[in-house]
Amino acid sequence: RTSKGHHACHKGERRMINLSELTYDADFMSKFTVEKHTVTWHQGIPTTVKTVIEVTGIVAPSSPRDIDLLELGDHQHGTKTFYTNDVELCISSTDTTSDTVVWKGGRYKLLHVFDYSANGYWKAIGERQGSVVDE
Repeated sequence: RTSKGHHACHKGERRMINLSELTYDADFMSKFTVEKHTVTWHQGIPTTVKTVIEVTGIVAPSSPRDIDLLELGDHQHGTKTFYTNDVELCISSTDTTSDTVVWKGGRYKLLHVFDYSANGYWKAIGERQGSVVDE
């Protein structure tokens, strides 16, 4: 540790910032809603069930590096990055559609999820969908 209590980095060693603690820090945290959509099939007919979960986390503009990871040129505007340790964030699979985050009247469909659960949180990039919604 340095004299200010910070961990000193050893040459060539990279350390992850522990964001799991920041997601509840009043200086950084925001409340937002995660909508999870699960598809069930009955006699060949799909039914979507929506689960709404209120979470606490960090909402930030997506960085140029985050946007580059998307590899989609048309998704460069209206993106936000969401961090939370309250719930696993998911994108499309066989039985689910991508989670949607509702924050400050905007609805963001998750495009990419980073599983940092070993470090205590999930990170996701979402693209704004449509216009402002009622919260």
